[in-house]
Amino acid sequence: MAAARRANWTANVSEDAAKAESAEAEWIRLARAGDRAAFAQLVRQHESTVLRVAWRLLSDAHDAQDAAQDVFVRLYDHLDRFDVRRPLTPWLYRITVNVCRTHARKRSRRSEAEREAARDSAQHQSNIGAAEASDWLERGLARLSPRERVALVLRDLEGLSAKEAAKAMRCAPVTVRTLAARARLKLKRLYEAEERGLEE
Repeated sequence: MAAARRANWTANVSEDAAKAESAEAEWIRLARAGDRAAFAQLVRQHESTVLRVAWRLLSDAHDAQDAAQDVFVRLYDHLDRFDVRRPLTPWLYRITVNVCRTHARKRSRRSEAEREAARDSAQHQSNIGAAEASDWLERGLARLSPRERVALVLRDLEGLSAKEAAKAMRCAPVTVRTLAARARLKLKRLYEAEERGLEE
């Protein structure tokens, strides 16, 4: 009885996923033909994921919003090249990672004062990720190398498999696992150091 219920549930989930992919493919076809409403639907469907990943990679709401806009501009510009037989989400992860790298390089050229002003302003204007990211996690992510941070965000915070994260990062799955493990160890050490500091 339980096995039959489980089989029915799995079949329903697979059917729902197939319908969603079919609808997404249709929106892409319509958007390619110039249907703005169809493109807006694609943006609505993926906006929260792109913003969340960008925020976690950049730790700045204003920069995350700029990066997300760039991601969707790229989506619009490259719709004709996208294979509608494939799901859109993995491609968007890869583009988001690449766009955030570009934004991080640009940001590193800004002065520290400009960065602080932008961060303070954005925090007042936006609550992106506020429910998900603690101060501790934000501090921890800031101490990771860019590649460690991307691996940890995609694997542990976004829940991607090593293979899916590797596609987004354009590296081998073993590299993703190594980077994520190194990032976890650094976060663990930070947590332990802060705990010791509280006890003293």
